[in-house]
Amino acid sequence: MTRLEDEDRANEPNELDRILLFFAEQLGKRRALPKDAALSERARGVVCASGRLSPVERLEIYREQFWLRHTASLVEDFPGLSGILGQGPWQTLIEGYLDAYPPRSFTLRDLGLDLPEYVAAQHWLPEHALCRDMARLELAYLEIFDAPDAVPLDAARLAEIPEEACRTRASLCTRRCACSRSTTQWRPCASSSFSPKPAGKKCPSPPPRLNIYCSIATTYRCSISSSARARTRCSRP
Repeated sequence: MTRLEDEDRANEPNELDRILLFFAEQLGKRRALPKDAALSERARGVVCASGRLSPVERLEIYREQFWLRHTASLVEDFPGLSGILGQGPWQTLIEGYLDAYPPRSFTLRDLGLDLPEYVAAQHWLPEHALCRDMARLELAYLEIFDAPDAVPLDAARLAEIPEEACRTRASLCTRRCACSRSTTQWRPCASSSFSPKPAGKKCPSPPPRLNIYCSIATTYRCSISSSARARTRCSRP
């Protein structure tokens, strides 16, 4: 046997790898697994039956939980986006997103990192520009929540620095978002609209206007709105 043949054999998946790959393939499917007769038969060679459930029925529990847990996590991280879309379009969006960007991190915190990029490419979405901006803003909130705290400025040390020597830069816990709508003001209403509401009650879409948001973790959250009259507003988060 040649060295190349030895390397090829070493790279072949072992039995455990094949089982894990089988599970991963089934979890991403949208159709109920017990409806697939061929898969039901194949599952018998991988999953043990229990007293009440067949192998494929046990596998189906994991598939259901995959979708329920991941969609629930994304609703928590993107409440404004989910509220804009409502149940139907949101479900379609997230199913497509998880197909295009399957989970590749051990933590659910990273699940939506690519969602703004995906939303930007989904031009079928109602209020597409608003959805794109809301996804960007909500990802910024998520990132600054886990970002390291900025070192507080020392007032006495700052007073000693000559004005001409001052330089500023954004800290690691700061994110800047340019949005076409007033997404921060509209987000609370959009977030609540994902829950059942009385018939006819809907949040009005915010008018187009350039808004630049600067979010700073643990200290101040500032929103700078550029319109006919530029104004700056800072408030504690």
